[in-house]
Amino acid sequence: MASKIRKLRGQNQSIERVSRVFEGVVIFVNGHTEPSKEELRQLILKHGGQFEAYQTSRVTHMIATHVAESKLREIM
Repeated sequence: MASKIRKLRGQNQSIERVSRVFEGVVIFVNGHTEPSKEELRQLILKHGGQFEAYQTSRVTHMIATHVAESKLREIM
């Protein structure tokens, strides 16, 4: 799993940065969102943030339309 996460992080490095608005922000998208997960990924990366495909200890912000109560207890 660690090698898969490294591979995904490496893919994020290829996105050209246009600003540093989200510098220090690491997002995780949970479930269906509008705009899509891929659009959010591109926006965050373009503006200096980081994107995680999985919930890890690096995540500073989770974007979700709904979070199950069991997941809330896990996070808090």
